[in-house]
Amino acid sequence: MREVIVLIAHGTVNSLDELPEFVREIRRGRPAPAGLIEELRGRYERVGGSPLLTLTHELAAKVAQLSGLETRVAMRLWNPRLVDVTRDLGPSDRVILVPLAPFSIPVYAAAARRELASRQDAPDLAVTGAYGSSPELIDAWARGIAAALGSIDELGNAAVICTAHSLPTAVIRAGDAYEREFRRSAQHVFERLRGLGYGGLSMHVAFQSQGAGEGEWLGPTLAETLGALEPGTLACVAPIGFLSDHIETLYDLDIEAADQARGLGLRWVRAPALNLDEGLVGALVQAVESARAARVPEPSLA
Repeated sequence: MREVIVLIAHGTVNSLDELPEFVREIRRGRPAPAGLIEELRGRYERVGGSPLLTLTHELAAKVAQLSGLETRVAMRLWNPRLVDVTRDLGPSDRVILVPLAPFSIPVYAAAARRELASRQDAPDLAVTGAYGSSPELIDAWARGIAAALGSIDELGNAAVICTAHSLPTAVIRAGDAYEREFRRSAQHVFERLRGLGYGGLSMHVAFQSQGAGEGEWLGPTLAETLGALEPGTLACVAPIGFLSDHIETLYDLDIEAADQARGLGLRWVRAPALNLDEGLVGALVQAVESARAARVPEPSLA
């Protein structure tokens, strides 16, 4: 039996010409609103494209080195697809799937099962349990935030804002644990920061990068949270809902939110995404080992 780890991320395009089809995939076949493709193209061009796929391959190499297991890369909503990167594996083999979206593991697990169901000879599939509040991950985020903030004595008035991607509230009402998992992780980060001596700062959670769909979305938004801060406050934004840099960090935060913050008279700093941080690598490998040892049941959407 071969045992292979597959890191699976949201997805990104290799060429801007793929954007219309990529957006159609994200929107489950629904047409994009007028102007959306052009707006997204401008964002990708502004930041020089998304590094998500490259970073995920580099992360896979680190996971393979630490775990001793072959580690491959797939994307949930674009290429390379899970079904393609596991084409050489059969029923006697096992895939350990590691969703790189720590608060959305049930969604990724369900999508993987549907995708592999198209094969009669698909490999066995194990999915890691929830790891968004693992000590390695929390410590890595806290270290990054502390480094971005700098010396406590020179901070002045400052706020830490942990962010995650917004979702329609209808998804949460249907039983998805996403919001609960994110808020739990943020609270662990805040506790760790207090232990590092940053207890005097105000600490907030906010949701960013709301989609183009109608209806109610999770809040408070990052824009609302920034707008509630006093001018002169140092706003330190930590995108703990995103393990790797992508358009949501490089454009939505570094350009759009940063411009808004400065327009409000705020000082601005962003904690870096974990990307290839050893704490992230350790958290992923620990999640893999737990899945191997216990054959963790897949989390329910309820």
